[in-house]
Amino acid sequence: MKVSAEKFIDKPDQYKFEKTVFFVSGNEDGLINKVKNIIISKHKSNIYSETKILDLKTDNKMDLKKLTHTQSLFNKSNILQIKNPNDSFIESLEKTNYDNNTIIIEGKNIKNNSKIKKYFDFHKKFYSIACYKLTKAFKKKLVDGLLDHNNCKLSKDAYWFFLENSSNDYQIIENEIIKISNYDNVNASVEDINKLSGNASSSQFEDLFFQCISGNKQIIINKSEIMIRSSADAYIFLQIAKNFLKILIFSSERKNENNIADLTERYLPKYLFRQKAAFELAVTRTNLNKIRVINNLIQKAELYLRKYDSKFLIIIQRFLLNFSNTVK
Repeated sequence: MKVSAEKFIDKPDQYKFEKTVFFVSGNEDGLINKVKNIIISKHKSNIYSETKILDLKTDNKMDLKKLTHTQSLFNKSNILQIKNPNDSFIESLEKTNYDNNTIIIEGKNIKNNSKIKKYFDFHKKFYSIACYKLTKAFKKKLVDGLLDHNNCKLSKDAYWFFLENSSNDYQIIENEIIKISNYDNVNASVEDINKLSGNASSSQFEDLFFQCISGNKQIIINKSEIMIRSSADAYIFLQIAKNFLKILIFSSERKNENNIADLTERYLPKYLFRQKAAFELAVTRTNLNKIRVINNLIQKAELYLRKYDSKFLIIIQRFLLNFSNTVK
């Protein structure tokens, strides 16, 4: 039977862990490992239990029936982890003893239309747990739970920054939160999160982007001299500008049907709530014609950077001032 990995992780106690088989598939390694760890933790073992890991690529002559029916005087309760199954594995699985064994079959990157995937999807007793990219709703629930479990406190803007910018890989999210929880600073800020994640400049570049909207030329020049220290910085900033340009496109296309406050609530990343006024001003001022001009400015800046790499600061400053003038 099909089971969502997110539902399984969220409420594992509602599933049966005895006398059954778990087929864990998908392409999200962190989620696959988490599911397997939950299954193993629920296994009712005793001092005579064994954990056996079998890879059918190398153990293709394995007799699963013999292995699962072999029991000692002490009635062993074993964990069997089987990797790289194929469609022919189904026949030997039908003869397997489940009574005293927890069986986990790892079908990483198995196709959805494969015979073995369909076998588990529609089986009445066995579980088929698919592990793919986390949904936004579950990622938020997961982050909230991990922060609480690790007694980790973030400021409001840091919380939304982490939620918007962290990986969608379960294990990476868990590792990042553990790293934050070991950080001495209480109520960690966006800058703290940036430092810990190794992205020390992104929030500063975002500030520079929004500074262009307010249109103070001297501040734009001064900030860019501090932040744009290399051609790599210049490319990163232009990528951030392109990301925000996409948001402005979505907002501008719907400006006639929605008010500015609703568009801001819908499209502005939550961690940038301090930039709400600047974003609303940008949406009010821009239209699709201005966005085309800004897009051309970005393309021109990228072209000049490729040709004149050493002049990165002048190229970016010219872009910033032209961008600021266009948004007015």
